[in-house]
Amino acid sequence: MAATETTRRTSVKKYLPDVNKNYVWGAALFVAGLIGIYYWGKNNGSVLPAPLPNDTLPKTDPVTGEKINALTEAESKLIVRLANEFESQRGYIINPSYELLNEILGTSDRVFVGTYNYYNQLYASPPDTLKTIINSYSNYKIWFSEINHQYDAIVARMDNLGLK
Repeated sequence: MAATETTRRTSVKKYLPDVNKNYVWGAALFVAGLIGIYYWGKNNGSVLPAPLPNDTLPKTDPVTGEKINALTEAESKLIVRLANEFESQRGYIINPSYELLNEILGTSDRVFVGTYNYYNQLYASPPDTLKTIINSYSNYKIWFSEINHQYDAIVARMDNLGLK
């Protein structure tokens, strides 16, 4: 009787002992969870560029194939300069200069949106955008100060243009 029981035990081959199976399944579920969190964060952690206002969108001429109404070189340089100056003047205690904020407010809609897109692409880390950064600055300034009014005006213009 003992001989048949030992032969029965040796004839059944186990790939892994029962204890190790639990560790393997646990590790597989853990890795699957990490991969799921990675892709969920990757999808939620990107800021899509805002479209330029419709009346200023670059258009392609159907006859020649050339771009009409594209950003000019001067507009592109202005966009880069405004975004870089805002980032270089940004700090915890120091405000961006009043003149810079006035210049940002005084630009055309497509330069304003272009600055927003360029800044988000280069300096903002998702889910933050230029709008959320300016909102946070506005919350820490005295509500009746001129700089706070500038921040509020920039945020209002972003709202009017549909920037998030």
